[in-house]
Amino acid sequence: MSKQVNLHQHLEFSFLDGAARPEEVASRANELGQRAVAITDQWRPVVGYEGFYEVSTSGGVRSLERVVSHGGRLVRRNSALLTPNLSRGRRCTKGHLRVYLSRDGKTNGFYVHRLVLEAFVSLAPPGAKGLHRDDDPYNNSVGNLYWGSDQENAIDIIANGNNPNVNKTECKRGHALHPPNLSTAHLVHGRRSCVACSYARERARKNGRPGDEAYIQEVSDQKYALVLGGAR
Repeated sequence: MSKQVNLHQHLEFSFLDGAARPEEVASRANELGQRAVAITDQWRPVVGYEGFYEVSTSGGVRSLERVVSHGGRLVRRNSALLTPNLSRGRRCTKGHLRVYLSRDGKTNGFYVHRLVLEAFVSLAPPGAKGLHRDDDPYNNSVGNLYWGSDQENAIDIIANGNNPNVNKTECKRGHALHPPNLSTAHLVHGRRSCVACSYARERARKNGRPGDEAYIQEVSDQKYALVLGGAR
């Protein structure tokens, strides 16, 4: 049994320093007879909160030790790892983890994945959103994040098998979802839309009957027959 213990092993989470996966490191340490290995994260200041908070390559956020004024006296606050969202009793919109940072008497909420990207990649380009490659909003390791568009997000959702529309074969009104009744404009966003139903909804809106399901069904059936060349 080897007595050697590596005390500064970086993983894929610190993608600028290492590319090893956790299970690979554990397996290799076992092969070498090492009893333990220390896996370390890289920490950087939270943009805009330098000297107050830091964020890690794996998505951890911590406050830094500092002296603050409390009740007219100075109090030393120790460094502490923040627990996303639990301070507010719920997870935020779309399941993205959120932390609340305080400075100069003001408290603001921030998405953890955006803090990671800003610290380790760059500030957000105009119009870009912080995206998760595996669609897991709790996996905020830097290697899983990137700045991208809504269209790129839709592509990720499809590639990861998380879009229930991908395998739909017919719409709710019984029309087959295949060309020429499949809207190609919506496919880029991961949606399989019925051409006949889209036409019928627009007709209903223009005729002041947007909620008339019987009318929409009738018009969409007629349009569906025309789209397929009269064959149903």
